[in-house]
Amino acid sequence: MNYHKDLMIAITVTIIAALVVAGTTENIRQYMEFSWEIDEGDKYVYEVTVFGHGKQGSVYIPLTQSVLNNTRILITIVTLPDIPLFINSKDFAKNVIEYLKTNVTYENGNLIPMTVYHEINTVASRCFMPRGSWSILDSFYPNSVNQPENATIASYISVQLQNYFYMGYISYNDNQVSGWFGEVSKDTGVPASLTVWAWGSIGTYEYCYNMTLTLAT
Repeated sequence: MNYHKDLMIAITVTIIAALVVAGTTENIRQYMEFSWEIDEGDKYVYEVTVFGHGKQGSVYIPLTQSVLNNTRILITIVTLPDIPLFINSKDFAKNVIEYLKTNVTYENGNLIPMTVYHEINTVASRCFMPRGSWSILDSFYPNSVNQPENATIASYISVQLQNYFYMGYISYNDNQVSGWFGEVSKDTGVPASLTVWAWGSIGTYEYCYNMTLTLAT
């Protein structure tokens, strides 16, 4: 069994399942009726799964993210930004998506190791969204990004479905590819699941992983 190949296929299928084709309105300010359905102090429990590996030559090395595999984490909404009525894609990304809204611990309140805290807290924060003008928000960002040959590119991506809105980001940079996306409820703005993934190489070190958080029922 080719583990690396199977992992690449799994990640690719996950991305393709969420993405189709669309355009952007980067600089045009749009009137958007958005409001927060969540409140500061709200708490959500997610189950975490991690798969992948690091490899130095022929030696496999445990991933830093593996410490979170098969655990349950608690995401607390700490603060929420105000949302202007008129906003464009750059402002929405800066003032809403990248605004740090959360704090993450293990479900029992214990602290998550700092080696993975920033990554998991940042992607969790990005995936909690306000509810509102989903069609306009979808027009802000492309639904997919193709990897250019010998070039670096990074872009937010979005896809609107019937009950969920996919919000994410993908980056191609030399020998490294990474990204994240959340499957966000259009009723509440709470992600039913969110994923961060990456693969690439640094010198002789190769790595590949997928970390998914699923809202506990």
